Amino acid sequence: MPRIPDDLRRTAAAQDGLVTRQQARHAGLTRHQIDWLIRPDGRWRVVLRGVYSVTSGALSRRQQYRAAVLYVGDGAVLTGPTVMEMLGLRYAPTDRRVHVLVPEARRLRQQRALVLERTRHLPTVSTRDGLPTASVARAAVDAARRSSRRDARAVLAEVVQRRLTTIEALQREVDAAHSVGTSTARAALDDLGTGAASAPELDLVRICERSALLPPPSLNHPLTLNGVPVVADACWPDVRLVVEVDSTEHHGFGRDAEHTSRRRAALTAAGWVVVSVSPARLQDDPDGVLGDIEAAYLSQAASSVRASAG
Repeated sequence: MPRIPDDLRRTAAAQDGLVTRQQARHAGLTRHQIDWLIRPDGRWRVVLRGVYSVTSGALSRRQQYRAAVLYVGDGAVLTGPTVMEMLGLRYAPTDRRVHVLVPEARRLRQQRALVLERTRHLPTVSTRDGLPTASVARAAVDAARRSSRRDARAVLAEVVQRRLTTIEALQREVDAAHSVGTSTARAALDDLGTGAASAPELDLVRICERSALLPPPSLNHPLTLNGVPVVADACWPDVRLVVEVDSTEHHGFGRDAEHTSRRRAALTAAGWVVVSVSPARLQDDPDGVLGDIEAAYLSQAASSVRASAG
């Protein structure tokens, strides 16, 4: 059994239990010794071509990220869905492949576990948990370019809402992006101009746009009720109608739930009607949601007419 040099052990420890063939050779192992170590019953496992795990057990997600960086080598930058996943975004695209930017001049064999995107516009590299990543804006746009328009809206809205980046930074990345998928990212970014602060709110806007009755809602509209400031998710001030998106992310637990309850009580006391919808219903029953909002709008409009006449 080959003896593993101490410096190679230290390298593996610093790289989450992973080493490359080149690193092993540089540490003094011969080709034959490496091939012996990576045989089916050997002590090392092949993770990607030329990248080996010196540990047992299933690879962690972090080890998968690290393996991708080691496979690409100098210039590797994690991006797209991978960075969104690292950030823990609620609406991160569900792609288990690791997405990596690669310098345009580099020629690498594609691997099933990776998405290698050659680019001449490598971003300024950030370091997240010891791994090279693109900026949040670049990674979000790269994720949006490979998504449906709704999923792209969700990702871009969330990174802005969580103050991880700005609309201006996203716009700069869209303008500089490769042409493939740019239209989807650009359309998703345009959607943010509606004022919606989350993916469910964007869904609500799209539902209301289908109505021949409803004027466009005012989103995240500031109100003052008995001296207390209130922000309504979507409203029609002329008829005192509010639509609230019931999301556990923002309204469902502890003090947030209590605050939501008090806000709605204040709205009701001030003569506003509140229609509550869930993010799931916005997707599963858009016609029903639209019918409920239109009915409430007509009822409130009629009440306003009666009040004026009285």
